[in-house]
Amino acid sequence: MSGLNDSSFLSSHYRQYKKDTEYIAGWLAENAQRAGYRLSNEQNDDTKAPSTQRLKGKARKEARNAAKATADGPKQASSPKYLIKVGDFVPMAHTIYDHNPRPQVPAVLGRLFERAIATRQKANQWFAQASHNEEDDESGKQHEYFVNVLTEAYEILRPLTEEAAEGKKAIRRENIKLKNDEVPLTNQFSHLKVEDDKEEEEANREEEKALDEEEAHLPPVMDVELEQDEAEIESDFFFAIQGFLQNLADMREVIKGAWDQYLDGRLELVSVALFMNTAIDLVRHAEGELDISLKRPRKYADTKRFPVWTLPALLYIHAHPQMAGGGDRLHDQEMLLQFITPTAMVEGARGEGCIHFDFTLWPVYSGMRYYVWWVFDYKRPKMYAPKVNPSVFDPVGGAPDVMLRTLDVMYQFRTWTVDGHLGYARDEITRGVMHIFKEREIPLWTTFGVRLYLDMEDQLGTTGREKVYQELQNIMREKMDEYDDYREWKGPFKNSAHDGVDKTMRSIFKDLKHAALEEHHEEEVKANALRGGIFKFDLLLQLHKAGFRVEWNSADICLLGHLYMAGRLLYPDSAAWPDMEFLLYSQDPDYLFFGGIPKTLDEAHRKVELALGHSKRGGNIGKRRQGNYDLKTKGQRLFRDQSELTEIFLDRISGHAKTNESVDVAVKKLSHTLADKDKRVDLARQLNFNTEDLDNLLETTNFYFEQKEGPTRLLRHMRTWLEGNNIDLFFDWHRMNRTCGDIWRDIRDSLNDDKYWDYRFWRENAVVMTSNILERAAIDEAHAKGKLKLDDENFALQLRTAYQVIQKHIRAPSTTDLGNGKSWGGDACLARLLHYTSESADTFLGNTGRNIHTLYAHWLKEDIATSSVFRVVMKAISDRVTRMTHQFVGIQGLLSADEVKDINEGLEKVKKGMNAAMLRTIEARFASLDALMEMFDRQAEMIRMYGDPFADSDDDDDEVEEEEDVLSRD
Repeated sequence: MSGLNDSSFLSSHYRQYKKDTEYIAGWLAENAQRAGYRLSNEQNDDTKAPSTQRLKGKARKEARNAAKATADGPKQASSPKYLIKVGDFVPMAHTIYDHNPRPQVPAVLGRLFERAIATRQKANQWFAQASHNEEDDESGKQHEYFVNVLTEAYEILRPLTEEAAEGKKAIRRENIKLKNDEVPLTNQFSHLKVEDDKEEEEANREEEKALDEEEAHLPPVMDVELEQDEAEIESDFFFAIQGFLQNLADMREVIKGAWDQYLDGRLELVSVALFMNTAIDLVRHAEGELDISLKRPRKYADTKRFPVWTLPALLYIHAHPQMAGGGDRLHDQEMLLQFITPTAMVEGARGEGCIHFDFTLWPVYSGMRYYVWWVFDYKRPKMYAPKVNPSVFDPVGGAPDVMLRTLDVMYQFRTWTVDGHLGYARDEITRGVMHIFKEREIPLWTTFGVRLYLDMEDQLGTTGREKVYQELQNIMREKMDEYDDYREWKGPFKNSAHDGVDKTMRSIFKDLKHAALEEHHEEEVKANALRGGIFKFDLLLQLHKAGFRVEWNSADICLLGHLYMAGRLLYPDSAAWPDMEFLLYSQDPDYLFFGGIPKTLDEAHRKVELALGHSKRGGNIGKRRQGNYDLKTKGQRLFRDQSELTEIFLDRISGHAKTNESVDVAVKKLSHTLADKDKRVDLARQLNFNTEDLDNLLETTNFYFEQKEGPTRLLRHMRTWLEGNNIDLFFDWHRMNRTCGDIWRDIRDSLNDDKYWDYRFWRENAVVMTSNILERAAIDEAHAKGKLKLDDENFALQLRTAYQVIQKHIRAPSTTDLGNGKSWGGDACLARLLHYTSESADTFLGNTGRNIHTLYAHWLKEDIATSSVFRVVMKAISDRVTRMTHQFVGIQGLLSADEVKDINEGLEKVKKGMNAAMLRTIEARFASLDALMEMFDRQAEMIRMYGDPFADSDDDDDEVEEEEDVLSRD
């Protein structure tokens, strides 16, 4: 089985079919030969030793890729290759069945048979929709031939399968004839039933897992090659193209669903934009793969006359030969080329309503090739951007609506790109249009991109595009104002780390302001919602990188985290610092603190020295006292940038048009990242899931599509990764750095009057102060023989002073007004994070990790209930449960009466739609009723502990009594 780590996953329908049929052929040949069947053409010439001539350049690269593709999935034995014909399948099956003793056919072979038959049968149904004349009927018979051979061979062997031997019910398949108007616009085959009933369609999960395991470890079989005549090669050729386009149709469904979820507030604009951009890159990567791997019939073998990007159009004409005149005209290559290359030849509006019309991208491609011809045919100026008048198509009865819209899109993008402005934060559609006019070709990925653009227009409408535009403008102005305030702030130390990044950020803001806020770019940004999302991503990414760079150069936040955790040893019942708790958990305490949070002051001192890269205790005291400590020491453990995907995306949106090779590299990096087990652990931490819950979530994303592997799998998994990535991307490092800088300044000032404190300890940076404060605390602990004197105010005096300053700042009311509750100095960053990423807010109500209980430990319940963070979290939970309620109504027919009763009782308990830490697994599929019941129970617990924040909206503005100072209580 191919997986996320397989860069060839995109053409999954055809590739899986080829793997299945090749293994079936090898198994049949091997077992038939054992039963006495004589294979034809044994020791085929193809088995001769290959040439040892050294390949170079592209040929060498293609050979490596081919070798890797061959290594995937079911293995073939290394014995000599045999040549067999499709017509041998049934005789070989009869020979195996008639042999005494009869062999037992493994159940997993039945799965391969069924999957191959279903895949080819569904494709045949697609071709059957175009049965307009006798020529179509002959073509249909050729498409039906192989599936009939497979079906007959399987029917012969099925009594010998392990399933039949165990008395299990076999699966019967039926040919289902459909009317044109019964086939949906996309994913045309998803409704074609192969199993008889829902029970067998669902199947036993444990049995399916066993078959998955068996399929992943199939034994090698005889190496065979299928001998095909030209008619069979042509049939397979068009089947491969059709399977490739089915992958694109599946991807369109995912992207359209993402825009719907954005409009509903369930998905961030940045995520949808990266989703859509990545989908186009995946197709660009797969287009090259298809070109190399496709076996062409002789009449289409010339790749210069029939480049890969013309193949969907060729498939459309193959399914509609009457369009090109039928008969001999269909086989006239010059006539074909008039319809599939940039020319003035158009079909008109006759094809609208046919299922092949949209599936093959025909109207979009027709508009694009006509516009390219329109620009270049009359030798217009290089930078010319003409607008096509629809009346030019009146002689052929007018053009389809989608084609006319495509012509408008091409005109818009041509206008936006002719002068090369806005060259940064590029989306793949803009890049694609530039590629078309530079290279004078229309790659398939550019056609797919324009199709996604039209889908996006349909999903968003005028209101949705306006929403995107206003969202971009609002966040641009907010972030620019915030950064201006940050620039005016003075850091606590002489050499401020933020000075070095300020020049870069001012330049970036100037560019983005020019692109997103100035009036003369309004039309482009407002029309192209994808570009708006990319601009937003670029803004947030640059702020993230600049803020993290300040922290990397200073370590002010990380080192204050060490002081904070040490101070909690002295004040275990004091209020937690939500922002710092969130960061420390996200960064992994086991990593930062070398195995876990320190339990003694001596351990806290040793761990901060290790974090700073000191191998020996006290090894750099001399340097610290002189104030010339170098932060950039090898082996240090400071905060890490947790954004796993941003560098991949940054490379794709920057610069001018990229090469196909650069896209291949990016796709492979992305697929490898999503398959990396260690990175999945980091993702689980970002989402506050345990790894088992994350694995279950990713597995349920495969439920909606019949092909578990394939193009949509990476996109569906990527959504979860983007959610985790956004939590890190939207975190305000500048605000956190400013908060910690203010605390460091107050700590420094508070220690000024300490007669035991050397002023030289604080004049340079936080490194010197942290190390010396913890060193003195460790010395006091050693003098106390390892005991913590919690009641002695002079015990670890400097650490006590620092921790009291921390408490004062984190409990001070924040001036930030987000309009949805209160915030304090200690949770201002979290409040802003959830303000922008509210779709992920429910992850803060888990049972473990960074949940409300741990982030707000020892806070007054009244403060928690009125906090902005808690209100956003509970609102997100309410919205999610409301959606689940509607979803439950739609699936009641699949559940037993007892299950329906249990869920209804649970929903009754949460009339207001609030719960805690609901897994998206449940939203994706109601497979775990236990988890659903747990959700209801935990919701009730949260309301019991903190009350209902929405019970009485009139009290929202009431002042809550100030919390008693925890330190004075202690």
